[in-house]
Amino acid sequence: MRGQSVWQPLTRKSYTTQILTKVKAHAAAISGLASLANFLDLDLRDTSVTWMALAGCEIPEIVSVTGHTLESATQILKHYLARHPEMADSAITKMIKWYEADGETEIGL
Repeated sequence: MRGQSVWQPLTRKSYTTQILTKVKAHAAAISGLASLANFLDLDLRDTSVTWMALAGCEIPEIVSVTGHTLESATQILKHYLARHPEMADSAITKMIKWYEADGETEIGL
């Protein structure tokens, strides 16, 4: 059939040359990095865990997309989000909102 694409099975070579190369180029462009040539697909998969968490996704949502286990996604988030300034800003904003709404504490403050 003319003008229509035909489904082809994805091989390691076609994945690397047709898909991963384009994904790395796009990720480099949006992140401002010159190149992600040395990155593996697993690096980008872990990055997606962090980005989805920063976007407000819950861990069960994240693992549904990435295929990680709950434990491995949690480990990734512990590693990458522990010092992430956006997470700190979000936490402080939530605490202030809670406090200003007369948040209850277990010690009655």
